Parts: sequence; C-alpha cells; structure tokens
Amino acid sequence: MATKQLLSLEDEMALLPGKGRCGELSPTCERPRVRAFWELCCSVCVDSACSLSQTLIQMAQEVWHELLGGPCESAFLAAAVVLLQSSTLAFGDGGLPFLKSYLKSELTWSDTFGAGQLPQLHPFPFAAEFLVLYQNFVPLSMVPSCEQTDSVELFRVACSSADGYTKGLWQPNCSQDLHWDRAILLPQAELKKATAEEVFSGFDWIWSQASCFTEADDQTLALRCRSRRFDSLLLAQKEQARKAFEWRCPSQSSGSRNKYSEQSFRNCAAGFGSWGRRIESHLKCVAVQVAETLQLRPEESVLDWGSGCGWALTWMSALYGIRGYGIEATSQNIAWARRFSSGQYCLYGGLDLGWVSDESFDAVISYWVLYHHNATSQCHVVRQLVRKLRPGGRAWFGGNIPSQAINILSEPFRRRDWMRCLLPARVGGVPVSLDFLPDATLFRNSLNHLGQEAGDYLHFHPTYSVVIRRM
Repeated sequence: MATKQLLSLEDEMALLPGKGRCGELSPTCERPRVRAFWELCCSVCVDSACSLSQTLIQMAQEVWHELLGGPCESAFLAAAVVLLQSSTLAFGDGGLPFLKSYLKSELTWSDTFGAGQLPQLHPFPFAAEFLVLYQNFVPLSMVPSCEQTDSVELFRVACSSADGYTKGLWQPNCSQDLHWDRAILLPQAELKKATAEEVFSGFDWIWSQASCFTEADDQTLALRCRSRRFDSLLLAQKEQARKAFEWRCPSQSSGSRNKYSEQSFRNCAAGFGSWGRRIESHLKCVAVQVAETLQLRPEESVLDWGSGCGWALTWMSALYGIRGYGIEATSQNIAWARRFSSGQYCLYGGLDLGWVSDESFDAVISYWVLYHHNATSQCHVVRQLVRKLRPGGRAWFGGNIPSQAINILSEPFRRRDWMRCLLPARVGGVPVSLDFLPDATLFRNSLNHLGQEAGDYLHFHPTYSVVIRRM
C-alpha cells in the first residue's frame, strides 16, 4: 500500500502554493492583448482567485485562443486559470482535453509538489498548481450562497477602507491589503432526486436509484437561508445573552499518526478527502440533511469534531450561513482546510477538550469519527462536546457502528451506552434529549437500491446517528 511520509503542519502548509505576485512581462509576451489581460489580472486577481467579470472572461478566451501552443506560455496558462474559475465550458470544444494533455494532469495536485512538472505562471499573480485544483473544485462564489445578492460579482473580492471593512465588488480606491473569498467546493456534488423511469421490462418497473432525502437544489437552499437571515423573528422573549468566546487553538497543537496521514490516496486536493473515494454527492447530502435536522440558522456557530478537509463546514457556510469551527487530527487536512475551506480550524489529536470553552456553540457535529476509539474514550469525548453546547443547542453524531460488511474495526457504542454516558448526573447536570436514527433512513429517501452507488457503504446497517438537544 502506498504510504506518505508524515509531515508536520508547518511542512504541510509549506507545500501549498504561495501567493503569486505580478512581475514584468517578458519580450516574448509583449502583445497588446496580453498586456491588457495581464494588467486586469493584476488588478482583480489575488492568490490565483479573481473577481470574475465578463470583460476578464472574454479577455481570457481571446488570449487562450491566440496563444494556444504559442510563445508566451505564462499568459496562455494564466488564461486557463481564469477560465477554469468561470466554467469549463468557457474553453470551447476540445479546449479542456487539450489543457489536460498539455499539463499531463492525470497527476493529482499532490503528485506535482517538488517534481518540477508544472510550469511557472510568472509574471501573472497565479500559482500553477491551481490549474490542477480548478479542474476538481469551483470557487464558493460560483454557486448560490446564503450571502449572495444580485449586486455581488462572482468571486467577491474585499478590501479595507477608511470607513471600515467593505465586502463586495472590487473597489480600486481601497488599500492594497486584499482578501479573497478562499473557499472552494466540489462541483460534481449534487443532491440527486429519486424519480421513476417509466420503463416496463417484462413484469418489472425499473426505478432510478433513490438518493438524498433532501432534494432541494443550491439555489433553493440559498434563498431559504437569505430569507432566514433577514426575516427570522423572535416574538416570545428576548434571546438569551450569548456567552462570548474566543476560538484559540492549543499552543502545543499536534496531530496523530494514522491512516489518514500515511495513505496518499486520502487526499483533499484530488477530491477524495479522508475517504479515499469520490463520494462527494453522498457527503454533501449528509451535510445538508444534518443542517436541516438541526435547523441551523445564519450566524449560528457550529463545531465539527473530526472536520477532515472542511467540506461539511464549507457547504453549511454557503447554504446555511453558519460560522464553522473545526478540530482535526491530521496535519495535511488542516493545512488544506485553513487555506481552502470556510471556517476556522485547529490541529489537535487529543481527547481532552478543556481548551474549548463550554456553552460556546449552537451546534456540534461529528461524522465517522467516534468509532476510531474505544467505548470509554467515546463517552469521554461525547460528554465534553455536549458541554460545549449552549442551552438549546443541538448535536449530531453520525456513522456509529460501521457495518461489518466493509471490514472496519471498531468497538460498538450502542444506544444504551449513550443513555448511560449522558445521564445529567454525569454531564455536570446538563439535561439532554436523545433521538436515534438509522443513517440509511436519515439520508436516503428510499432504501431500494441501497448498495448500488459508490458511497452507499456509509449508510449500511447497523450504522446509525444520534441527535442530541440540550434542554
């Protein structure tokens, strides 16, 4: 089995491409169209992310076609970076296959580090690794989100101004201390609908495979979130004052040596994440359905214990407007999440969470993490995480007792264990309610055909979820 040398968080961060800076065009690139494109990129692109406009996209298309295989490779590939951010369709017929062939990008992003296989894009403000990245991910601002309005461009760029922090369209009169909307998402992740294919074959009707219990698309979820942001009212009583807290990672942050750090196919940049498989539709379904089950609201704080690459918090941030905080034990996942996911993340492999303030979060989530530990440790962690909830807070723990069919070693933590663990006398007097749900019934709208899609193993019996509400 392929292995990867265990690296520290500083090593992992060093592997990520640095922020590109604009330089001077070389004589081979001195063409009017290239210069105009270069000047615009230097104005509206930061760290390989651009404030997209039709002008920029059109310029990129013109440079792409003019220099296809031409003398100015940096401009040709810079145009590709812009077009990959807008849409793969922007390349036209045959453009994307040509780019992949040119880059030999059957390699994953992690395979290119230190190998000198990707070209330099200087003097454009881009890192060449993003040519591979944007083939697997899209910027968060390219999909409907809870914060979007009709006046906000794709890939919002913000800047600091004298009258405070301004977020929205590029404003050239602001200072040059630029920030970009760093978060990215897996574009192939869709909440599939279950529909009948009315095909008669002998005596059997053929039904399409049922998928996610929540069938709303991103636009619908984003509109619902924006409505909640502006139209949610509390009429009965004043909202309880929230206990302020400061999110600060442990000073001695350290990860743990595990399969997620040693197996190279578990890679955030390739779209596999900690799972080692392309099951993004299943993972998005889980994130959305959990958000619906917990009734997450804009500006609520959510703690994800075992946050991986940060994808769940990114989906929840985009579609539900939450503020995400992640704790993860694998340094390569934290390096990725801090750079490319929504939320704040701490590297921590221990089980004692005293460094996280009690009563700080509206919700706590954790998926396929507890099973790594014995029953005593599972209870120890669950008790602490429940105490992190504010009064009225909700928690969800999924992926408990993985199916024996997938050959994963685990120590069962059964329903009676949860009840004994969370007796108020053992959790500092905190009263809670518990709901137990088989994962298949929580995330699938039909159990027919379960097992026919790549990520269905997540929901195999007896895997279950527990939903906790602090009273």
